[in-house]
Amino acid sequence: MNDDVKIGDNFIEDLLKPFSDPLVAMVGAKCSELSWGINGAVMCVRREIFEKLGGFDENYVFTWEDRDLCENARHRGYKIAISGAKAEHKGKRSVRGPYYDKYFKEGEKYYHQKWDDKKRIIGAMVCGNEEGRYLEMVVADLFKRKLIDELVAVCDGCTDKTPMILKDLKKRYSITIYNHDFHLFGKAENRLRERAIDYAISKNPLGILVPDADEIFDKDFKREKIYELLNRGICWDFLIAHLWQDDKTCRIDGMYGFQKNARLFKYLKDKSQQFYKKPIHCGSVPIYAYKERRICNYLFKHYGYLNPEDIKTKQKRYEKYDKAGAYESINFYQDMAKEPKLIKFDKNYFIKKWQKKNTR
Repeated sequence: MNDDVKIGDNFIEDLLKPFSDPLVAMVGAKCSELSWGINGAVMCVRREIFEKLGGFDENYVFTWEDRDLCENARHRGYKIAISGAKAEHKGKRSVRGPYYDKYFKEGEKYYHQKWDDKKRIIGAMVCGNEEGRYLEMVVADLFKRKLIDELVAVCDGCTDKTPMILKDLKKRYSITIYNHDFHLFGKAENRLRERAIDYAISKNPLGILVPDADEIFDKDFKREKIYELLNRGICWDFLIAHLWQDDKTCRIDGMYGFQKNARLFKYLKDKSQQFYKKPIHCGSVPIYAYKERRICNYLFKHYGYLNPEDIKTKQKRYEKYDKAGAYESINFYQDMAKEPKLIKFDKNYFIKKWQKKNTR
């Protein structure tokens, strides 16, 4: 509520009445009745839905953020209601002058850019402690190659400078940062990834790209290729080249030579966005997309094993959270400690190996 609103009798009781309909997400007072939704001068939102929507879009400086939130709610299939609550908004002082003109026009431009564009690709990334690792390189690559229009980055329980690194990257790229402190990895990774996808949906995507913070996509994978894939299928697996020792050498023995994972999927609003209920290895995409996975002829380089200390950290993590191999093959964990078989990176090697395996 704005600080220049005068409310009538029984205001709260009247404001809450429309919430008897479980599909109503947002309610306004009589003074807020507008064709596009409800004015932010008086706006009541269900807490769980406000969190799911990611709150107000911080790309707006002044005005349009309330309209955006209404559109976001409608986009998910929720209702918006005008209650019988009486309120008088005495504002209008802020709707004139150069400040208003500047940010009103900027907000209007972003709103239409966001909701009128039917081809937006949004990145969704879950970040742990990424300081001194690959986050800056990965984010810069995504934006410089125009693989995504915006990125939502979810930090959960970070104890290093990762949020500050993202904040610095935000000065150059369109990034929305969510700092959580729930420590869900190993407890409910599925909830963490579901929330990241919820935030990405709030950016009105055609498709969602879900790289980890230590992955760089194949140089042959370009924006136009994203559209080609999404026109052909719902979800796409990419081959994984696990870099080892240096950024030109890959490991190819055991599971490391035959691994793939989903990294791109089409957002379908009529589908549940739930992930498999696993504390780790819940997948990178919702169940509906996971069931429609197909493999494409692109790969990504995984930098996560480049540093021997990172390998030790992963071993300790899996020993703690999945000692019996309930969520991933125990061979994957055991192979991690074995002497690796290495080759110089060659994309064609991975493509041919997969083609040979699939034609047997």
